[in-house]
Amino acid sequence: MVGITEISGILTSLKSAKDIVEAMAGLRDAAAFQEKRLELQSKIMDAQSSVFLVNNERAALIEEIGELKKKVAGFETWETEKQRYELIETIPGVRVYSLKEDAQPPETPHQICAQCYQKGQKSILQHENRQPGRAEVLVCHNCGLDLYVSGNRQPEHPKPARR
Repeated sequence: MVGITEISGILTSLKSAKDIVEAMAGLRDAAAFQEKRLELQSKIMDAQSSVFLVNNERAALIEEIGELKKKVAGFETWETEKQRYELIETIPGVRVYSLKEDAQPPETPHQICAQCYQKGQKSILQHENRQPGRAEVLVCHNCGLDLYVSGNRQPEHPKPARR
């Protein structure tokens, strides 16, 4: 943030430059005039340097404000979107967020992952049949969650040891 120190530095440099110009007006000696001219240029360069630093800091702050505005807009959008869903239990122990019947604008009924919902993400659960006809699963392709709605997981068979 632009501070008093930076602004004070700019003002000090400009005041010094003004004082040097006033002193130069009364000089008749070329060597003394040249010395004051160099001193003036130095003070002007100091002031320019301070102005550049302040402008760079200002640009960084403007960029940061823009990024923060985008984040706030995303949070506001998610707050509105998540009001369209309610937590339901599809079967004992399996909870998902389901689109409310009266949700506006209307959409095809669907369910979203509870884990992703808690992280501020909308991830529609996909129905899959596993072990043909023996297990129905809701799958979240965002976080990898598998919710078995019916049937059981197929037990994993150990791989035979290599000889």
